[in-house]
Amino acid sequence: MRKLLYLTMILILAGAFTFCCNEQPGESKQAETKAGSESGASVRDNGEVSESAVAKTNAQEAAKAEPILADEKAQITFVELGSVNCIPCKKMQPVMKSIETKYAGQVKVVFHDVWTDEGKPFARQYGIRLIPTQIFVDAAGKEIMRHEGFFPEGEIDAFLQLHGLKAQ
Repeated sequence: MRKLLYLTMILILAGAFTFCCNEQPGESKQAETKAGSESGASVRDNGEVSESAVAKTNAQEAAKAEPILADEKAQITFVELGSVNCIPCKKMQPVMKSIETKYAGQVKVVFHDVWTDEGKPFARQYGIRLIPTQIFVDAAGKEIMRHEGFFPEGEIDAFLQLHGLKAQ
């Protein structure tokens, strides 16, 4: 009987931990009206919908209609799927900037915050399991490599050079 009680307590705690850790920052604190949640616009405390939020939502909806798979000019598109609130993802930001600078014109870097409404479709599209996830797509739109977790710049350099790209 005691073992059953301990097992039940462990399962309850594990469930609470999973729920707590999977909650996105600010998710439980959002106060939205039905109209605001349908449009994706932010609602102020006084009930007004901000104009910038509406414009941002319209731009996001347009972006959803045209997913970025590959850039016509770049030889490789580096798609980073993560979040601005994730520590390993934050550590990838300077790496992405450096790769974009070193391989200007050869590599296009794209970032999608998958913890936001506009980024969630990309998480589903690419079937990611964890963040950060890096996906490299060739000029034809075919995925040529996928990496999960922090990806050191030196390893990305080696991969890009293996595919014929040269750092500037």
